[in-house]
Amino acid sequence: TVVITFDDGYDNVFENAHPILTEYDYPYAVFVNPDLLEAHPSAYMSWQELKTIDAEGATIVNHGQTHAHLIRRKDNESEAQWQARMKQDVVSAQQAIDAQLGEQPKYFAYPYGEYSPALEKLLKDWGFKGFAQHSGAWSQWSPTTAIPRFPASGRYANLETLAVKLNSLPMPVTHYTPADPLVSHSETRPTVTVELSKTEGMNTNALRCFAGSDVLEPHWDSEMQFSVTPKNDIPMGRSRINCTAPSTSGGYHWFSVALIRPDSQGNWPD
Repeated sequence: TVVITFDDGYDNVFENAHPILTEYDYPYAVFVNPDLLEAHPSAYMSWQELKTIDAEGATIVNHGQTHAHLIRRKDNESEAQWQARMKQDVVSAQQAIDAQLGEQPKYFAYPYGEYSPALEKLLKDWGFKGFAQHSGAWSQWSPTTAIPRFPASGRYANLETLAVKLNSLPMPVTHYTPADPLVSHSETRPTVTVELSKTEGMNTNALRCFAGSDVLEPHWDSEMQFSVTPKNDIPMGRSRINCTAPSTSGGYHWFSVALIRPDSQGNWPD
């Protein structure tokens, strides 16, 4: 099963994607920012256009009000203040979507794919499923608050490599570190440790991880746990370490760890 999603709700979804997806009877989801689409009508779909595609097979869901870096704390912001700001951004966006389109599923796509354990907990408490931007197949081993998605636009718009990704298999990961993608500025080469629930059906001898163009050979700490450390400093901002292992039945098991490294001021690029 493949799920097609679009973030932001730009006009070109209505103009270009919707007619093709309707022709092939493919359902899809659009994550929207209510505040932004009302403030910038020339760039985003209108509520009327969203109502049209909703009636014709699309699902309109939540991308927050502001498309801000939600995990980035403001100066002197307390935990309670941050949580209140998150509730305003997430819950009020859901209320706006439901008011315009009727009650919609409580699915939330993190702006920029940025999440943290604290934000995951809030989403779970509020009854949301969370969609991120690290890659991999979703399975029973994936948290419902950090659902992986493969990018398929820009430099990733290659149908041959996309076919490999869409046919990927989950890696049975029960625990990994760092669980929080946001590392410190000084953590230039964070070690990723992955625990598996089983290795049957997976060629672990050929398991490899990738940090950018660097190939990382894992160190097996035990039969069910391996670690990898980048060869070079991870860049400022968002990156990821992808790990794949050939399946004995064909295809690849795939797992991805999201990383965010801030600058010395605690910021990073969009």
